[in-house]
Amino acid sequence: MANPTPELITVYPVQGIKVRDPQTLQHVPDEGLEVPRSTYWLRRISAGDVTTSKPTAKQAKPAKE
Repeated sequence: MANPTPELITVYPVQGIKVRDPQTLQHVPDEGLEVPRSTYWLRRISAGDVTTSKPTAKQAKPAKE
């Protein structure tokens, strides 16, 4: 029996936090990254390191002081 295809989700880093993809060791880009819905990514979401909501322009760019 073949393994089912894993469900994919898109994750976005929370502002100020850099999270690495454990498979590529690259940081999750601000534009988001499509990843398998795994316990690793669910823990990162639960911890608040990444989100599944696309950041708005206001959240993506900090205001100049």
